Amino acid sequence: QNIALLIHSKQKQQQQQQQDLKSQQDVTFACHHTSHLLLHEHDAFTHLLQMKKPLIISTANEYDKTNGIHVPPARFEDVMHTFKSLEQQGEDNDDATKVISTLILELPHREIGGKCTPWDDVLQIKQFLKDQNIAFHCDGARLVEAAAGYG
Repeated sequence: QNIALLIHSKQKQQQQQQQDLKSQQDVTFACHHTSHLLLHEHDAFTHLLQMKKPLIISTANEYDKTNGIHVPPARFEDVMHTFKSLEQQGEDNDDATKVISTLILELPHREIGGKCTPWDDVLQIKQFLKDQNIAFHCDGARLVEAAAGYG
């Protein structure tokens, strides 16, 4: 089942969608360390939705020659690294998929200059999460503008 939801007016609707996802699985979400949810919303997900602190998908401090900045956008390999790290830590009986209910991906990543996760990576992330029965939320008020970056 393919479900898409375009939310025009930001915060309230986003929080409602996240609440709907949370009610299905009472756990946490994963996002990039530069996500506006972490940097600008003052832990609203905790106070309003009673969601746990997110798991961070990060490639911090790795220079990426392809985009010329020190913090690249989230990639499929970063998502896989996050899940493998959870399994190695033995969280929730070695099942990372029981820890994460939702992965939130900003397209584009606004805090790192509007860089976009490569489209092939977005598709790989989508398929992996679908196989694991984990919700995938592409968040971005600039999503329509990001389409130009994908060709």
